[in-house]
Amino acid sequence: MQDYIKKALRFFEKNFTWTIVVYTIFQLLLLLRFPLGYSSDSKYFNELVQYCLQNNIFYPAPIHHYHDYLVAPFFVNLLILIMRIWNSQYTIGLFTILLNTTQLFFIFRLAERAFSRKTAMYTCLLFMFYLSNAAMVLNNFSDPLFVTLILGALYFYFTHTYTTSLLAGLLCGLSLGVRPFGMVMIIVILALGIINRKKEQFPLLNTSAFLAAAGVAILSIGLFTKATTGTFVIYSNYSGVNLIIGASDDARGGFQARVFDEGKAGYIRDIEKMPHAEREAYWMNQAVSWVKQHPIRWLLLAPTKIGRAYLSDDYGVSRIMFVKYSIYHTFRGIRDKEAVPAEDQGHGKLYFTLWAILLIIHHLIYFGILWLSYKGFRALRGSIKKNQLLIHFFSFCGLNMLIIMASYGEGRYKYPFMFLHFILAAEYLRIKFFSREEQL
Repeated sequence: MQDYIKKALRFFEKNFTWTIVVYTIFQLLLLLRFPLGYSSDSKYFNELVQYCLQNNIFYPAPIHHYHDYLVAPFFVNLLILIMRIWNSQYTIGLFTILLNTTQLFFIFRLAERAFSRKTAMYTCLLFMFYLSNAAMVLNNFSDPLFVTLILGALYFYFTHTYTTSLLAGLLCGLSLGVRPFGMVMIIVILALGIINRKKEQFPLLNTSAFLAAAGVAILSIGLFTKATTGTFVIYSNYSGVNLIIGASDDARGGFQARVFDEGKAGYIRDIEKMPHAEREAYWMNQAVSWVKQHPIRWLLLAPTKIGRAYLSDDYGVSRIMFVKYSIYHTFRGIRDKEAVPAEDQGHGKLYFTLWAILLIIHHLIYFGILWLSYKGFRALRGSIKKNQLLIHFFSFCGLNMLIIMASYGEGRYKYPFMFLHFILAAEYLRIKFFSREEQL
């Protein structure tokens, strides 16, 4: 078995470029699934973009003051610009393919810098085998752009020049306009830059350049939203929503919409008349109040929230076959005897069987990657503190996991951390199958 795996890995190394070409073609073929209707966050983002295109405005506009929250201003406005060229779901799919390709470049360079070229190639292999990445072309999520910006920021910052530090700061600042998690990377780079300021690779001038560029990007986003709405907003302000979902009597570790039902902690009468900032403050206060009253119960929910993020991985793969149906609907259907969503009715048993087989294969690969990354972590745990790039990786992922434990867990929330699992798993493959050869 080991000889077969070694041969397969060697074959991949020799055909690395062609593998990426085949992967790109595979993503293009997935686009043939269009036109599909979006659902969940993908649908919400698309509705925002279409409204702005129809009214020839950018996001957010004054009318968005009365939405539940403002979301990803940089991401939504970038989509508006792109969709002005060609207003089609194909445009979003092609843009996501471009982002996936850019991620492959950055993740290759980062893994190469952290370990070796061989590890970098295996990292890309695992990235491509992880089907959720390719399935992103069928969605309209902000995650691919966010991870691309974060990986790009790390790549340029670790080039260790003044100019690339400016570029890293710019990308990190823009990431904040896509996902609030971007602030974590800014804090990590700033804190570790100060700690390592006496080291030759991390001169304080570079860290200052990073911070200045990030500040310019953040200020630009905030001033733009203030000009359009009168409110200085730089990132999605749904912290209150996420906290009340994960900190109330109805909290179960995952998404629970019933917390907003009448009589529940998140219910607001005549909510459509309340500006988003006031809703945010109300939900935040409700959540904080509940945590103060039930601190132990809130802490005990933390493992469940991480479990919700990691124990299943179907935030994209089911889209290959369905508009809305997923593992979530399967278990909910068993529990509540709910029918298949209207968008996905009309399929026979064979179709659902093929979907189940696809998900089983995908989850075997997914859990295999997690297992290999765990083995990689064990093999490297003694040397992590000597590798500054790994310290930045673990700091970013660890702090974001704390945010998940504070709010609630969903399968898609781990997407920004998967690059670390790919790198650790890839390094373990190198150690397991080739370390002895390299020592000869």
